[in-house]
Amino acid sequence: MAESEEEKGFNVTDKRRVTLDDQGTDSPKAEPPPRMDQDIKKEEERPTGIDFSTFILSLGSSTLILLGVVEDPIKGEKMVNLPQAREMIDLLTILKEKTKGNLNKEEGILLDNLLFDLRMRYVEKKEKSIKQG
Repeated sequence: MAESEEEKGFNVTDKRRVTLDDQGTDSPKAEPPPRMDQDIKKEEERPTGIDFSTFILSLGSSTLILLGVVEDPIKGEKMVNLPQAREMIDLLTILKEKTKGNLNKEEGILLDNLLFDLRMRYVEKKEKSIKQG
């Protein structure tokens, strides 16, 4: 009985909706729809990448979330995590030291102001947590 099953074999039915030309390639290929002027304008409005200022602001926003100034967008509530906030401030400080002399004027001012603001907010939160004890 085992021999008769082997002799039967099996059938394969290709249900893909692809037609092959004489050379075995897909035919005809669908052309993408023409791009509309609106699509091109939308692409031009999108940022092409991240720059140093955007990166710094991203780290600053994360720090504000850790300080409980801004709601956590995932949890939808304010949380305070002072050790992690301190690490973020230290990270920004390291970036300031390592990029000294390589930033343009605007980037330098942004980083200085951001660090000042975050440090002041950190000190306020730290003092408040000590008083609440």
